[in-house]
Amino acid sequence: MSTDAIFALATRMLQDEHPDYPAYYLQQSRLCKDLDPLDQARTAACLRLTLALHDYADGRAGDADLAILLRGICRANGQSINIASALWRTIERKVADPGLLIIGEQTNRLVTIDAPAWHPHWLSHTGRIDALERRGSHQPSIGDGLLYVMTGWVHYQSEAQKAAVHAFLFAAPGSSTLVTMPTGAGKSLCMQLPAWSDTRGGTIAGGTTLVVVPTVALALDQQQRASTYFKHAIDECHRPQAWIGGMSAERKSIVRQGLSNGTLPILFLSPEALMGSELHTLAFHAASCGKLRRFVVDEAHIIDAWGANFRTDFQFLSTYRRQLLATSGGHLRTLLLTATLTTSAEYLLKNLFSEQNQLTTIHAGRLRPEIGYWMHLSRSLNERQRYVCEAIRYLPRPLILYTTTPADAEDWLKQLRRMGYRRVRSFTGTTTAQEREIRIKEWNEGRIDLMCATSAFGLGIDKRDVRTVIHACIPENVNRFYQEVGRGGRDSCSTISLLCAAQDDFSLAHSMVKSARITSDKAVPRWFGMLESGKLVKGRGDTLLIDLDAPPNDRSDIRRSPKNRDWNEHTLLLAQRAQLVGIEDARVEVEAGVPETPYDLAPLWMSVRLREPDRAYDTDYIKATFETARSAELEDLQEALQEMRRLLQDNTKQSPQRCIAATLARNYPAMAHACGGCPACRSYGQEPYAQPLSVSAELFHGPINASLLSGELAALIAQGQPLTLQYDPPLTSAGIIDILGGLLRLGVQQMILPELLLDGDGQLLPQRLSAYARTPHRLVHSQYVRDHQRDALFPLPTAVIYPVLEAEADQLHRALKLFDPIIPRINIVPRALFLPCEHGRLVDRIEGLVQDLMLLDQIVNQAEIDLF
Repeated sequence: MSTDAIFALATRMLQDEHPDYPAYYLQQSRLCKDLDPLDQARTAACLRLTLALHDYADGRAGDADLAILLRGICRANGQSINIASALWRTIERKVADPGLLIIGEQTNRLVTIDAPAWHPHWLSHTGRIDALERRGSHQPSIGDGLLYVMTGWVHYQSEAQKAAVHAFLFAAPGSSTLVTMPTGAGKSLCMQLPAWSDTRGGTIAGGTTLVVVPTVALALDQQQRASTYFKHAIDECHRPQAWIGGMSAERKSIVRQGLSNGTLPILFLSPEALMGSELHTLAFHAASCGKLRRFVVDEAHIIDAWGANFRTDFQFLSTYRRQLLATSGGHLRTLLLTATLTTSAEYLLKNLFSEQNQLTTIHAGRLRPEIGYWMHLSRSLNERQRYVCEAIRYLPRPLILYTTTPADAEDWLKQLRRMGYRRVRSFTGTTTAQEREIRIKEWNEGRIDLMCATSAFGLGIDKRDVRTVIHACIPENVNRFYQEVGRGGRDSCSTISLLCAAQDDFSLAHSMVKSARITSDKAVPRWFGMLESGKLVKGRGDTLLIDLDAPPNDRSDIRRSPKNRDWNEHTLLLAQRAQLVGIEDARVEVEAGVPETPYDLAPLWMSVRLREPDRAYDTDYIKATFETARSAELEDLQEALQEMRRLLQDNTKQSPQRCIAATLARNYPAMAHACGGCPACRSYGQEPYAQPLSVSAELFHGPINASLLSGELAALIAQGQPLTLQYDPPLTSAGIIDILGGLLRLGVQQMILPELLLDGDGQLLPQRLSAYARTPHRLVHSQYVRDHQRDALFPLPTAVIYPVLEAEADQLHRALKLFDPIIPRINIVPRALFLPCEHGRLVDRIEGLVQDLMLLDQIVNQAEIDLF
């Protein structure tokens, strides 16, 4: 087995007097490529140790790093390991409590070490806390030629991923798509594959997909990952890019040129970068010229989950997106992606980001089965620090240590370095753009084992093998907690969540919640400052253009600055929440190429409609209205914090009664239940469990898109009548490939295939159809059509290969009757197929033209002749 070979290589390396670490790493990496996710997780510590030993000589790895990785190898493989005596003596001397035991001495040069289970007195049921198991598996679904050309995959991860990707790939112009899929289920492909198809992998100017992400870290991570699929792009203007602060003038020029020409396949950026830089104007210009095709909001739940006063530019996104849609002539397609969706968030997103019910929803939500939960409430901060330090010495890597503030993260980093760790870094809101880019790269490459982080790190960072997430704090709400523990186990293998709270955390969280919201005493002068700067919109007495850089009316000395603008934005959002205004428009006046500095902001004006113009200047009324709205929001935030407190208390008492899934389900009612182990389940002896992951789809059925359909074939299936082609079974594998290839040449984009065709040789279909990837297409299982009926198919030219089995064919035929008859359709049926629901042979009962299958070859040949 490859796992045994990798373990043997690690053992040999540890005994080698002059090891060539790069050579060992290369051999291990090659063997890992053929492993399934569980075996990759089991062998990951071997590769990490190889990197650490290579870095050890120059101080980039410490003795404590080597100790925890040696422990990881022993625990993951369930056996002891022989290492050099000199290495063991160094670890024993320099690392307090290394989590390792010497159990034998082979020679004067070698000792045998093992890693005992961790049994801290302050935490129960930890004997198997680091046991690796495969938990989050999905049933794969047949891929297609486009997927194969882009990724080399013959399957989508699941039916849910396939449905979500196709929903956006074939989305109607002007429509919106809302996708909920579990972490690790491949949401990123939903934006990557359509963008790849639009631009043919960066070889044509197919228009740009704009992807708004919550953090700079995510923008960089997504850009790096997406770029791996654009290896044959013409140049940098045809590859995915990220727009971040501090980027070079050359990189900015590439983005400007690619966006203006429509060659840039994907642009990742934060809402602040979009709303507060020249991109605001450049995107409008691209949309007006048809160069901006798609608009994506990743981690879309944030718009609701973090409150109306958090991340103001996130709150303005819906207004900006409506403007882009109008500028594009109604052609812009919108995608909203999230792993978790509360009822309130779904309602809000539907209202903000879709028009006239032009919305497709794909829900495939399930709580994370990979996560095992452990919790402890310490009496003091010092006690918490001791326990977290102990956990760090025993729990597997990679590990994320979450704290509340950047200062806390830096303090923990110093503490870990005092303990002998060197493969550790911090990542917070104060980390510079350059440092972020370096640390994300090192994190993804396995050169960082532990990240001390605030919430700035994690959202959408797609490192699949994070084994441990520790909270040395109390998150301000359950949603935040669940999002952050969700950084672990994205490889579908078990992962550890350890929440270590202290009594003092709650007072800190309360004060931070309160201080983050603008008070009415600050908001009122800013309200009047913006009103006084306002310009009436001609012909609309209730609408003003207001200057977001205006000073408060009691502080005319305040200068234009990011902080001043930020407080004005908070005031405006509070006014919107209080129903004082409706935000209608945003305009940025900036010239492309003008250098941007933190205090040299582009002027920003917003169009707002006063809901009560007669009372807009009434100081007492405005103050009272602000106080009411602020109090309501604070109550919501305090209740969310109390819910988090109850979750902690329920899971740290003597005999916990309630599975954590039941608590989480209150926040995410549409999600299937799952639990990878929690205090209640472990106390009752309940094994980890997961309800099945199912797909719920509601499609917006827009106009028929038959733009790729050849003229001759279109003429044969006009007036809503299908074309039926009959044949005498059986069809050979080669014959099926020829049929599907011919249909794709003629612009048929949707193929319904029976179960028998997707078995055996059917798994090779995506590879063999890759020659026709220029025609975006989908292969649909007949069972999926029967299960989802009207929401199974898109309004595309469709071919149906009927099953040869009577019962299966009869069920499919009944389901197809529900579809719009004007969808261009070709039926390929056995000549003698009898359908009970039709009381006769299908070819005798079906409407439209019935011909022999050889007609298809004639149409294909004629179409090819017409090209010359």
